[in-house]
Order: sequence, then C-alpha cells, then structure tokens
Amino acid sequence: LIAALAAFITAVHLILFGLAWVVGSVLNMRHRIAFLFMASQKTESMGVAIITVIFHSDPDRLGAYALPVIVFHSVQLFVASLALPKLRQLALRAEQEEEVSAKKCPKMCKRV
Repeated sequence: LIAALAAFITAVHLILFGLAWVVGSVLNMRHRIAFLFMASQKTESMGVAIITVIFHSDPDRLGAYALPVIVFHSVQLFVASLALPKLRQLALRAEQEEEVSAKKCPKMCKRV
C-alpha cells in the first residue's frame, strides 16, 4: 500500500514539477528555478494541521489520514535533492551569460 502510494505521489509531483518548469519559462533562470520549487511544493505542517482540524472527531485514524501528506513531503525533498545539481548548473550558466551580455552592452542599455 505504501509503495503504491509513494509511486502515485511521485508521479503527481513530477507532473507538477514539469508543469511548473514549463509555465516558468517566461521568467529569467533564477526566478524560474524559484517558481519551480514554490509552485510544486507544499508544506507538510500545513497539511497535517488541516487534516487534524477536519478529522478531529476521528483521532484513531489521524495517522492514516496524514500518511499521504507525509509521503508527499518526503517525495518533494527527494525529487528536489535530485534536481538541485542540474538546476545549480543552469543558474550558474545563466549568470555567466548575463555577465557576458552586460560586458557587451553599452552603459545605456544596461538594466537598472
């Protein structure tokens, strides 16, 4: 049961991660990476708090209700840790390209 739940949650998170990457394509690379994490990740503490409020009348099953939220949070951390090295490379490359373009551009066309 937990393996199937983890597989489903991983698929959902990867879809949201990919969708956030595509939607964020209108942003510069640093903002796109920030958007990627902000759009695809939600907090475990808020989810567990909401579940506790909604299902307070069934305290024996709160753990079962909270399990998907806890697994989803773990998947978020795992996917982020796998994506981080590549995203760091993209951010550094974009920063270098901005520096090169700033050197080529006369003072009047530089952004303030």
